[in-house]
Amino acid sequence: MMGARDDDHDLFEHGLFDDADSDGVGDEFADEPAEHTYSVPEFVDHVNELLRDSFSGMWVTGEIEGWNGRGQHAYFSLVGIAPDGKKAVLNAALFSFNRRRVEGVLQRAGLS
Repeated sequence: MMGARDDDHDLFEHGLFDDADSDGVGDEFADEPAEHTYSVPEFVDHVNELLRDSFSGMWVTGEIEGWNGRGQHAYFSLVGIAPDGKKAVLNAALFSFNRRRVEGVLQRAGLS
């Protein structure tokens, strides 16, 4: 797990979560609605924007498990073991355009 950087976007800072209760246990459902209630598409777009801004140019390495490439897309999990021995898993989808690019690179490198 990566440590937070000062310039990282913070979901609390952007009003996605209420951090008023310092012990992490709070009233998740306030009596009054938030100043802005997000629709599902708005929420997903906002979170994706925060993630893109926070993690652009980042690379992740791990082992591929559960490869399913029967169709034009491929689905798999990228897995790593943390220093404390816990398994960390990122579920991933490789859509057709990117799959062709990745497979081409792997073939040229003699890895597939």
